[in-house]
Amino acid sequence: MGANASYGRLDPTTRALHQLLALAPGEEVTLAAAQALADRPYIEVRHSLYDLVEADMLTRTERGWKQTDLWRTHAFHIEDEHTPDTMAAMGRILTWYLRTATVASHALAPHYWHTPVRDGSADVAHYSPLQAMEWFTAEEGALVAALLTAQGLDQHRLVWQLHEAILPFLRSHRTHTLWHRTLSAAHHAAEVSQDPVGQAVAQSSKALLEGQLGPTDHAAAAFEEALTLWEQTEHTGGLAQTLIDYAALQVRRGHTRHARHLLERSLALTSEQSCLATRLSARAQVWLGQAALDENHLDEARTWFTTALEGTGFVAQAYALLGLTRTHLVAGDPIRAAHALQRADLLLIAYPDRAPHAAVEVLRAQLHADDPARCRTHLLRAHTLLASLGHPDADTLLQYMASLPIEPTDRPW
Repeated sequence: MGANASYGRLDPTTRALHQLLALAPGEEVTLAAAQALADRPYIEVRHSLYDLVEADMLTRTERGWKQTDLWRTHAFHIEDEHTPDTMAAMGRILTWYLRTATVASHALAPHYWHTPVRDGSADVAHYSPLQAMEWFTAEEGALVAALLTAQGLDQHRLVWQLHEAILPFLRSHRTHTLWHRTLSAAHHAAEVSQDPVGQAVAQSSKALLEGQLGPTDHAAAAFEEALTLWEQTEHTGGLAQTLIDYAALQVRRGHTRHARHLLERSLALTSEQSCLATRLSARAQVWLGQAALDENHLDEARTWFTTALEGTGFVAQAYALLGLTRTHLVAGDPIRAAHALQRADLLLIAYPDRAPHAAVEVLRAQLHADDPARCRTHLLRAHTLLASLGHPDADTLLQYMASLPIEPTDRPW
């Protein structure tokens, strides 16, 4: 049966959906994305999708449905009385990706602030952290395609907000090539539209990327510029969050005095708004604890980490417990250290970011420092996790493991 004959057997609603599916940014489309494209009831869209499968015009996949190149070309070129408003549909699907990515981003990084997203017409699901990571991983290509489509349509705000929504995924996976690509588009969109918030978002992202590549003067300079841009906006959350991220960089560089100043500014800002205090204060307190620990002020470090534990959000609480573990180890209290580490590990069970899991293994290795075999086992696990992220600390761990004495009980293989 020819393509036009198969198409002609469909009802008008399914014909329209067939044409709209060609607009989907990814190679496959989920039911939720198809519903956003069609702007029709769930049951009706689902029925049309199965009608297209039955007509061999669509292939069922594990996550959704896929058009072959032949049928996508057919959908692009056919025009009849059932041809839908493709520009409106494109706006709906791009908005759906932005809103869904933002919801997933909140699940993946609940302790981060995001620029408010304007309401769209499509409903979105809610995710656990693990579901959010799975969604980002599966939709990575579609998200990049959506961002580039928005760029081609001169939807400048949509471009930089999509980049911002993807950022927690980029940070946890350390996907620097994709990060740089989407950041370039976001920066260009913000500059072309002269959007001060978009410029601040793009500059903060640039500073974070520089910081992941290495705690250098370039990263610090990028953060200084980002702070200047945020101060010209009315978004206190963006400024407070950038202060915390900059402080984290300074702690890593050993500039704890400057880090303290940045964190105190952030806490002063967040205390003025309860919603920001809930999301950001615990992060600032964790880094104040780390700065105090690096200065060997153990009582102060313990106080900051304990205060952070009282906040909301299991991720910030887990990092606070990791900080308490380090503090107890430095104080020579392995029992309390082990207890805090166990609590942190339980909180992180369903959290997909591999970096804190690597930190847990490093701390376990420190708890078993008198047993080279067990110490090496935990360090090897930490190295595997960090190496999978391309983290520079993976090489440091490898060098340290090579320095450990080999016990007779260690297996040479």
